[in-house]
Amino acid sequence: MIGFTKPLCPLTYNRATSSSCSSFVSLRNVSLRTHFRISVFPINVYSSANSFYDFMVEPVPGDELARTISCNGQVSLKSLVATGLVDGAARIQQTKPVATAALGRTLICALLMSSGKKSEETVNIEFRGSGPLKTVFAIADGLGQVRGYVGDRNVDLPPNNKGKLDVSRAIGEGIVRVTRNHYTWKQPYQGLTRIVSGEVAEDIANYLYQSEQIFSAVAAGVFVQPDGSVSAAGGYLVQLLPGASEETSKLLEENLYSLDYSPTEMIRLGMNSTDIVHKLAQGLNIQQVHKSRPLYRCHCSIDRVERTVALLPKDEIVQLVESIGTLQVKCEFCNRTYQLTPSEIEQIYRDRN
Repeated sequence: MIGFTKPLCPLTYNRATSSSCSSFVSLRNVSLRTHFRISVFPINVYSSANSFYDFMVEPVPGDELARTISCNGQVSLKSLVATGLVDGAARIQQTKPVATAALGRTLICALLMSSGKKSEETVNIEFRGSGPLKTVFAIADGLGQVRGYVGDRNVDLPPNNKGKLDVSRAIGEGIVRVTRNHYTWKQPYQGLTRIVSGEVAEDIANYLYQSEQIFSAVAAGVFVQPDGSVSAAGGYLVQLLPGASEETSKLLEENLYSLDYSPTEMIRLGMNSTDIVHKLAQGLNIQQVHKSRPLYRCHCSIDRVERTVALLPKDEIVQLVESIGTLQVKCEFCNRTYQLTPSEIEQIYRDRN
């Protein structure tokens, strides 16, 4: 769907197109904030082949982020094509179409918001809503690396009254939390706003206006095919910078309202991220367009898994594993499965001591 809120200036404009937070690991009465799901299974369990994760090693051809600012320093423009990235994320997480759309839009917004930041500065976007998805989370950094997940990948809803994927209903009412962080900061910056539509892009535009006082136009779209694959995914972020004139604001607003196509439609027509930036910047003199390649990157490893397990009560873990089988630990971001045998778990606790 395409939705409009208020004009860009003096209020916020948003265009959203259609086609997390830490989770809690619970084992009996044990809860731990982490991005792993821990459970006990028999020894022989399925593990995906490494080739399934090739898209996490190198950027997918065609995926690109373009950004620039106007020569007068009044407008920032960013555009993203992330079809391969979102399709890969949907494949490894095995999401249903509406979950794919929600996750993809959030990944897109996180990449747009983190673009141009310092390499190790991160932007976390978390939706916590009353809908069946429960949570949607994405984290991106200044290098263009992103990862994310949804609370329930199996959510499957009928189309909305416009025949589109009902992301709004899947997310529901609740809050949007955006956290910016860098390892050199004393503490992260965090902003919290209510979910205004559940369509993701509109909620991010509202957050930028309410929490950061930035007038923004945000679009994020994912086109999901009947077989669940993603044939187009991308978006844009256009912002008025401090000191922007009314003339610049009106020109930008005219460009936005005159767009004939949504981001996914432009991508399916063959437009790349640079083409979309120039489309948004008509009538503006812009500086050189900087291009980068986004990448879905998960940082899970066996070392991180072992450190997570070491924080859990030894007696309960050892007793369960010895009686049932290996400990299976699944990463929320990439769905990789790690397994630990009783002897390996015993070694973890010996090393901890």
